[in-house]
Amino acid sequence: MPTTIKHVEELRLDAEKIEIFPGGSHCSIAMHVKDGSDTFIKIIGGKKCKMTKIEAEQIAINIETYQKLLVNLGVPVAECLKMRILHDQEDDDYRIVHIARFMGNNAEYWFEQDCFDGEVVDRLIKLLHIVLANILSGTEIVVGYDPKPQNCARFKSHTRFVVVDTMPPRFRK
Repeated sequence: MPTTIKHVEELRLDAEKIEIFPGGSHCSIAMHVKDGSDTFIKIIGGKKCKMTKIEAEQIAINIETYQKLLVNLGVPVAECLKMRILHDQEDDDYRIVHIARFMGNNAEYWFEQDCFDGEVVDRLIKLLHIVLANILSGTEIVVGYDPKPQNCARFKSHTRFVVVDTMPPRFRK
């Protein structure tokens, strides 16, 4: 059974009400659930990133810590509604299911729609500035994020961008 169908069934989702996106570096699949809950689900792990249960638990803790650090700095992030770990018996590995509010289309989408204007770039720079303004010493920062356009979504009201990348690139423990 293809991974996409298997995960849709495991999460008891209505296949008619989801929009599927290709995964990123660590994410095997991402889905926008359009059933009124307006959630965004990422399945982290799988062929791109096989994990043991202990590794999955540690990564889940790192994700929570990373998001808290960003929020503490004032960086808007997609609110995590739920996170759980699933065991894939077929592949004998573990995956993290991260469920967050759908925040809107990412910056890459807006650039592809020819909405490339000064406002979009300005808002993305302001988002990154929050992190860069919190330098510990020299070039050391408290927490960072990967500022590529796919990792920043334009909030549905179009008033701001939020970080939607769940995987911590680096943070202090």
